[in-house]
Amino acid sequence: MRNFIYGISSVALLAASMNASAVADDDTKKKRFYGGVQVGLNQIRGGEFETTGARLWTNRNLAEGIKFGYKWGGLRTELEFNAFQADARLFQSTTLGFATAVGETNAETLMVNVLYDFDVSDKLTPYVGAGFGGRWMEMDGVGNTNGVFTDMKSRRKAYQLIAGLGYDINDNFRAGLDYRYIRSVDEGTQFTTVEGVDFAKLPQHAVFLGVNYFFGEKKTKPVEEVYQPPVREEPAPVVEAEPAPMPEPQPEPEPIVVAVPDDFIIYFDFDSAELDWKAQQVVLAVAEAFKAHGNVTLALMGHADRAGSDAYNEKLSEKRAWAVKMALVEAGVSEAAISASAHGEHDLAVATADGVSNQMNRRVEVMFSLAE
Repeated sequence: MRNFIYGISSVALLAASMNASAVADDDTKKKRFYGGVQVGLNQIRGGEFETTGARLWTNRNLAEGIKFGYKWGGLRTELEFNAFQADARLFQSTTLGFATAVGETNAETLMVNVLYDFDVSDKLTPYVGAGFGGRWMEMDGVGNTNGVFTDMKSRRKAYQLIAGLGYDINDNFRAGLDYRYIRSVDEGTQFTTVEGVDFAKLPQHAVFLGVNYFFGEKKTKPVEEVYQPPVREEPAPVVEAEPAPMPEPQPEPEPIVVAVPDDFIIYFDFDSAELDWKAQQVVLAVAEAFKAHGNVTLALMGHADRAGSDAYNEKLSEKRAWAVKMALVEAGVSEAAISASAHGEHDLAVATADGVSNQMNRRVEVMFSLAE
């Protein structure tokens, strides 16, 4: 059973790595697939046998597990498999009191968990949750000097309660330490040589230390920098001397003036290549200017601010230039007259530090020139 569950979980993790590019590209990158492994300790404390009233304690022994899930923001859902092993330590009964126990217990759980992450800081994330699924339990030679229980097995529905603390190592890796309370919830299917052994009354306590890997790039939206236009200083008045009489100007031939439209700038929202209503109005104005002047070409230069990686912003500026180009074509501008280029977070309109968002830098510049 354990090998079968590990096989299913491994396939699920492989599928997540192949579909990591499908993660939603919103402004915070909160929605992501993840997978993880964990190890820890588990113990049965005071588990009761229904027929005799005896109670069982085990030593603290190894537990291990694997998980695969999806983060929806603050909420997470995951499929988790855990395996537990514990040596019997003590029996307590009304006739024997406390007595040394022998044998071992083994358990495996497969549960669907729902957890909620509390956003309290950039690094630390407390979380709570609960899971529901199945628990397989087996006792091998568990007993004491007055009798041995053997071949005890049970398969039942079960639940677990979870509370823990996560630490973000970087954008993709998170370490976590959590506590689990696990217990069966129904009569289920039971196979045992002893009548009335109620495995539902054998609660488990477990502490896990694990690592989760979140697929995809996380991009946190920085605080928007408010653009402050520079204050124009009026120059001091200059006292000029009385000009000398100028000779009579000679008439000059009037130059041939070829009119070229002024340049335009189209701005974008944070981490977006979509044209809002205001940007669409600018696109229509560019199209009208093109049609009015005739023999001109358009150069589109896409830009991004410095929030995010250099490679990411290079791609984003390319998307912005392409979006403007397609909108101009729809407005009646010949595609052959348009060229588009991406400049990423270079050639900033307003100089900022790395990681700072600024609306003046999220733009596409439209430049006119005479066609050759």
